[in-house]
Order: sequence, then C-alpha cells, then structure tokens
Amino acid sequence: MNLSLDAGTTETLYKIKPGAKKSEVSIEDILKSISIMKKHNSDFKTTVGYVVTNKNYFDIVEATKKVKLFGGDIIRFRVDMSGFDIPDLEKEQTLKNLQNAKNFEESNFKVNFIHSEEEFLGKKNCFGTLGNCNKCYACEIWTCIGPDGEMYPCGHIVDKTAPSYGSLIEKNFKDIWEGEKRKKINETLPNEKCSICAPSAERANKVIEFLTNLEKKIF
Repeated sequence: MNLSLDAGTTETLYKIKPGAKKSEVSIEDILKSISIMKKHNSDFKTTVGYVVTNKNYFDIVEATKKVKLFGGDIIRFRVDMSGFDIPDLEKEQTLKNLQNAKNFEESNFKVNFIHSEEEFLGKKNCFGTLGNCNKCYACEIWTCIGPDGEMYPCGHIVDKTAPSYGSLIEKNFKDIWEGEKRKKINETLPNEKCSICAPSAERANKVIEFLTNLEKKIF
C-alpha cells in the first residue's frame, strides 16, 4: 500500500489538507490502518509518501517516528515539484531534519529521500524531463486516463490542450496503446509540458537513456 501523509502532526495535517479537518481525522487515525492491515497479514508492506513543502518541513522527524511506530516499512520524502519554495535557511534545517529522520532506520524500516543534496539545494534541476533527457521512455510504460475518457502520456499531460492517444469511450485500450497516433505523440516527448515530471519517470528516463547510449557504443 502507498499511503500519502505529508504531515507529522494533526495540526499540520489540518493546515495542508482541509478535507482531513472537515472529517476530523487525525494523523493517528490514518496510520492505524497500517497496524490493522499488519494484524491481518504480517507480510503486508506499506510505503508512506511525504511531499516536503514550506508548510511541513518541520514535521519530518515526527512523521518518521509515527510511521515507524504504527508499523510502516518505508517513509519516502520528495520535494514539491509544482514549486519548491522553502527559503535557503530553512532548506539547511530541512536537510538536518532528514538526516535526523535517518537515525530511525532499522533492518525492517527505511527512510528514503529521493533527491541528492545538490538537487535539493536547487543547484541541479530535478523537476522536469525537458532539458534533462532527449527522449521520454516513461511514456512507454505509463499512461493516464483523463476525466474525459481520453488517454494521455502521463499524469502531468492530462488536459484538453494536450494531444491524446484516443478516447476509451470510442476504442478499446489495446487498440489505442498499439496505435500509430500514440507512437507519433511519444516521438515528440519531452515537450514544453514536461517542465514538471514525476520523480520516478525523470529517474527512469535518465537511466534508460544512459543504457541506450551505452548499447549504441557497444554494438
């Protein structure tokens, strides 16, 4: 199970997620679901996602402690792709908080921060494929269906201004996925909409591009 948390206290949760406040759900209520699932299945695995912003960077250690307490297996931190606006002085504190969170690691509990220090401090772009890669490979293993029933390359290119592969209302998934229209669109990626790219896709593109270039040199 992938669980989105983004807070270490109920107070912070209510500030960043109004829906939680309206429901009067606490951090502990959310994390109890991990313990309950573990009771039913000891092999059950949970990764807790935490998007670091200027509204929650101070909760990093507290969130780590609670995730571990309730039986989580991994807590994974990444920065907000849509606009990372933590001031420089607070970035230094955030890095210290992440280092302190690492102290809670054990063989059955991991603390991951997906960015390098260089990326985190803004010395290296880590938010978009555009300019970082010559080709998008993630679109070959990922797609996203919009609320209009159209299929798009990914979750960051889902709007009426972006070309779609086709409509699932009119065609079946297999025909759209294997169709010429999808192949032609994928050849144009990354495009101007790729200034924001999911961390997993951005990393995958770099690795696959490296392996592709290596293969060309060898063969």
